[in-house]
Amino acid sequence: MPFWGGEFGLKRAAEQGFNTPVNQSVTDQGITLEIKDIVADQTRLVVSYVLKDESGNVLPNLVIRYYEENRIYLTDGAGNMISHKPHGLSQGAGYADLLFMLKKPPNDLIVHFEMVNLKPAALKQGNWKLDVPVNLEKSIQATKFIPVEGEAASFHGIDLDFEGVTYGPSATRFVVATRRTAEEKEHIEKLTGPGGALEGTVVGDYRLHYRIEDEAGTVITSQTNPGGNRHIYFSPGYSSPLEEGGDGAWRWYGAFVPSVAEEKLWFVLEAIEKTEQADLLIPFRPADLASNPVTKQDDKFSSIFTIKRMEKGTDPTTNESVWLISLTGKMLESDYPRWKLYDEAGQTYEVRTDYSTSVVSGSIDSEINELEQTLIVTGLSTLPDQLTLSLQTAQKRYTDINWKVAIPPNTP
Repeated sequence: MPFWGGEFGLKRAAEQGFNTPVNQSVTDQGITLEIKDIVADQTRLVVSYVLKDESGNVLPNLVIRYYEENRIYLTDGAGNMISHKPHGLSQGAGYADLLFMLKKPPNDLIVHFEMVNLKPAALKQGNWKLDVPVNLEKSIQATKFIPVEGEAASFHGIDLDFEGVTYGPSATRFVVATRRTAEEKEHIEKLTGPGGALEGTVVGDYRLHYRIEDEAGTVITSQTNPGGNRHIYFSPGYSSPLEEGGDGAWRWYGAFVPSVAEEKLWFVLEAIEKTEQADLLIPFRPADLASNPVTKQDDKFSSIFTIKRMEKGTDPTTNESVWLISLTGKMLESDYPRWKLYDEAGQTYEVRTDYSTSVVSGSIDSEINELEQTLIVTGLSTLPDQLTLSLQTAQKRYTDINWKVAIPPNTP
């Protein structure tokens, strides 16, 4: 039987009977989608499947697209949506797995496959439809939530509370609740409200960076660097608004593979990363950029930007004649930075990103993202001698944090 990356948590759960052998299949266009097995508990559901050719051989490429026209989703027995799509896909030796994150699942779930195209080599159109029922009653009974009291903290305008840990047959999951302080909310409202310096701009978003470590201080798994055989998933990908929370209130989930032996573990908050008001100004002379690009570094926000050129171009949306500013950068953000442009007289000009020629790229091993951005400038008839590009928001990472919470053991 295949398992998620050969992962021990799933293997042990299956050995204890918390799996559902399926062996259902559907064939079209010479391709068979076969669901082999499902392992599920209150923390997650993993579907193992294969794709086969007309001769019954497992295809080398088992990656399926669970977006656009294809749909793979979870409902309860009454058809109510539990999850719109998988949270991840992994291909192993002769099998592939789909991961759904679960929070408070009902006893009965149905995994729906509604596939209209598959790509074993070339994309093939067809119809592969399966509904696979899963009963979680046994695994829910074997799952235990242990609350943690008195571990609240507050750092940099964010209140945090380690709510507890869930021990399931295949995974150990923890949850941290966060919300903005009253002072932080007031500060954001002043900045982004009518007449504020960042009126209409998104500011105040935040995310956590954290790790799980053992008694010796060895990192078991980390949100920043999830390498190792005990990582399952960590926020920010799997966070959700607090039911009663409103704006700026979230629950952050993390899950890792449990150990056979008893161990003492700690949750350690490494950093809080926030979107804040920037104060970076980059003056430049458009006529000089071709021979003398302008670079400005912002140590406060760990970023550096270079304006490379400004030239006439065409708005790809309206086909209007516009000015285009090309810039590159290195930054913490994974999204495009927002800018304002103004001249020496204080006249401001609309600036927006040309997404067709812009890209932000990075890797899981690097905290810094590479930026290539094209800015479309409208409302500028003649080119002034000097302009200033003003960065509106930036990511600030706060690491001066000391919050370490003991994870309660899974004792009878």
